Amino acid sequence: MRVELSVPEFVREPRMWVKHQAVLAMALRPGSFELGLRRSEMIRLTYDAGEMSLVPRYFEKWFRPICTFGICPSAFRDAALTAAADGTSGEVELRRADNLVDARLRALVEAVNAERIAGFPSGRLFLDSVEQALAVALVNGLCSAAPFCGRPTEAD
Repeated sequence: MRVELSVPEFVREPRMWVKHQAVLAMALRPGSFELGLRRSEMIRLTYDAGEMSLVPRYFEKWFRPICTFGICPSAFRDAALTAAADGTSGEVELRRADNLVDARLRALVEAVNAERIAGFPSGRLFLDSVEQALAVALVNGLCSAAPFCGRPTEAD
């Protein structure tokens, strides 16, 4: 899992934004930005501290920060998502979710942020474990294509 502090700065013109991995981001302080699939369709979104958003990989959108705010994005490796889907072959695709409310996910992201602030003293094993816990929670709750995600049922 890749964890970083991102503080988008104000820009006049929107820019195209694409992440190549699924990203779960939590706002660290209030802020707002404009977002849309097309420049002409951008809408303003406002986040309070602690609100989360899930962006699937390769999701292209126009993005323009309105004011500076910090976010703690966590990018997931494909291997973690595939393992969370019990090794299902193919790519695991997560659905986009704005204003994601889930106490378990929030607690895990807050733990990752606390680890980031402390300089990652627990090392790689801690991040790998939290990444796997986050991946399982996301795959079980936000997968978009049944054959490529989730746990097999008795009918499978």
